[in-house]
Amino acid sequence: MSRERRLEVMRDPSTGAFGVAVVAVVLLSRFVVFATLRPAPLLVGALWCVSRTSMAAVIDRVPDARSLPDTGAAGESSTTGGGLASAFMGRRLPGWAAWLALAASAGVATLWAFPAGTAAVGVANVAFTGVLFLGLRRLGGFTGDVLGAAGLVAETVGLLVAAAKW
Repeated sequence: MSRERRLEVMRDPSTGAFGVAVVAVVLLSRFVVFATLRPAPLLVGALWCVSRTSMAAVIDRVPDARSLPDTGAAGESSTTGGGLASAFMGRRLPGWAAWLALAASAGVATLWAFPAGTAAVGVANVAFTGVLFLGLRRLGGFTGDVLGAAGLVAETVGLLVAAAKW
């Protein structure tokens, strides 16, 4: 499937069978983790901070896939920007602030449980980066869908790692 077709499919508001299946898997995974873990607000807060800080750090560091020039049907170049992230464009999160937030998240998760909390934050970062690189490879940049998926995958994988028997 071409990059333009992928972006067109992502723009379509209808949800396909794969989308419904993924939502079911994510919700079921989170339900199982929360039923298994003792109450862990420090862990949940740390993973939430990791995913949201990573989203903020991506903007203005990685190209926006919808703002990249593409070729229309007649071969002309067009630019299709916009979306919710456009309000944050031009406001780059300083690198030191992103690293500070990620380090603080790791510290908070470590307070919850060592080594499970620390591993959960580390694996969440790796999961976020993996989804982002998939978006870069397939679309040439990020979209709101890519950032949302990366954040949910990071949080869910981090929760699953934390719930593993240590």
